[in-house]
Amino acid sequence: HSAHFQDNLAGIFVTPDGTVFANSVWDEGDQNGGIYRDGLTVGKLAGHKGRGGQDITADASFIYALTENGVTRFNLNGSRNDFPNVIYPQPYVELRFRGVAVRGNELFASDTADNLVRVFDKSTGLQLRQWSLARPRKMAFDPQGNLWLIQAPAAGSPAKLLRYDAAGTKLAQEISGPAGFDPSALCFDPAGRMLVADNGPDQQVKIYTNYNTASQSVPLATFGA
Repeated sequence: HSAHFQDNLAGIFVTPDGTVFANSVWDEGDQNGGIYRDGLTVGKLAGHKGRGGQDITADASFIYALTENGVTRFNLNGSRNDFPNVIYPQPYVELRFRGVAVRGNELFASDTADNLVRVFDKSTGLQLRQWSLARPRKMAFDPQGNLWLIQAPAAGSPAKLLRYDAAGTKLAQEISGPAGFDPSALCFDPAGRMLVADNGPDQQVKIYTNYNTASQSVPLATFGA
């Protein structure tokens, strides 16, 4: 697989050594989930053909990839290592989950079909709790251990990034943006800065630093258009 690269990327996760795990909904070369390092394809997610999803994450032991209606666990080399209890809610809804993150022994997933954030035991796959959130999308934990979630826009409700503690209590800080602000992904860099990909008219990465103390509408810096 050293030459093939997925035809699109819906979500990526980068490890400290620079390995990239990528997920996509479909790939003509049967590589919905790919593993990349140093500019080369070094593996793919086994049995992920035709079952890709919108996001992916990992920890020191496993890869966790969204599928068309659930979450699947893989070893770091891409081989399958399914949860003892399969995360595949019913009824089937295509692309039910749009964001995923892990912290400690818990896996967090944004369920856009039921407008929920679901929390699972990442060892067993059993659901532990949930909380309501309209239009949840991708997510990431900040260095303080709080969860930031993208809330997609709707008529009369612009997109935002919302902050929760791990128990599901909403915190005061929010991120908003200019007209057309369309956050499609977020992460935190090694310096603790929040990087937000804005797929709206600005087409740029917005960078925030003092998100701990106040809501933000203007980034510290931007990258791109």
